[in-house]
Amino acid sequence: MTGKEFLQHIRQVLRELDCKAEQIQNFQNIANKITTVINGIPSVNDRSKSNIENAIVGTMQESDNVEKLTIEFCNLRRQAIQYIAKVPDDDEKLILTYRYVIGKTWAEIANIMGVTLRYTYSLHGNALKSFEKIFDVEDKKAQKSTNIILTNDL
Repeated sequence: MTGKEFLQHIRQVLRELDCKAEQIQNFQNIANKITTVINGIPSVNDRSKSNIENAIVGTMQESDNVEKLTIEFCNLRRQAIQYIAKVPDDDEKLILTYRYVIGKTWAEIANIMGVTLRYTYSLHGNALKSFEKIFDVEDKKAQKSTNIILTNDL
């Protein structure tokens, strides 16, 4: 995996988290809209109970998925923050953090940094080059330590 792929993966996980959160909200809205009709005689064909159960089960399943994605995102984000901190240029650090850790759009980043959109793209290109160098070094270190651990276990 390259540094750019690593950063893109973080953005993808963040987008998935946003989507899952929206799905949970939809399930909760459905559950709130469904009302049970109480007529004193329980019915085997009571569809409202089935709909509520389905909404609750759906919400619980999505909550589990969100929890797993959140853990993955937090681990990736922590690692990215460590790598980004090693980028020498402060503006490059900012653009990488806003884009991949926080999830801002290019227009938002340009506005926050007070630069043109075109300059934002140029700065991002430079930042990616800096990040790639750091990522490659860190990745090699990680592979080396993994090989040492695996060798010691044998």
